[in-house]
Amino acid sequence: MDMQEMEYNGAMPVSAQRCCKIGAEVREHSEDFMMPDYVADIRRVAYCDVQAEVRKLSAENGRIGWECMLTYTALLLGDDDTVRNVILQSRLEGEMKAEGNTDAARLEVKLENAGMRALDPRRINGRSRVCVYAYAPCRVATSPR
Repeated sequence: MDMQEMEYNGAMPVSAQRCCKIGAEVREHSEDFMMPDYVADIRRVAYCDVQAEVRKLSAENGRIGWECMLTYTALLLGDDDTVRNVILQSRLEGEMKAEGNTDAARLEVKLENAGMRALDPRRINGRSRVCVYAYAPCRVATSPR
């Protein structure tokens, strides 16, 4: 078997680039929000959606600093049977240890168990488990089986 035939049969090792996880941080986040005066007293939270957006990323000396914004969109049912849409934001920041090359790092934020609840007629609580993962390009050598 010559070299060209080996390449076609997939017998040569191949080097590829993919994203490898270089760091992770998981934390519980909870924040209370006071409702403005123009919102009627709250009976309950009828619907809630939470989105996370990475705002800042800094990497140096094997550590990755990050900042993200959580945006809560909620439908509130008032004591006077009105339904009100509110958008509330919460800033979250942290730092994690990273293994490997942090020069081209990127972040992914996943939210688990996110939701809101009415604490009293003027206050609601937003909470979620925030999972922040750092990825960077890395070379992977593979060989056929």
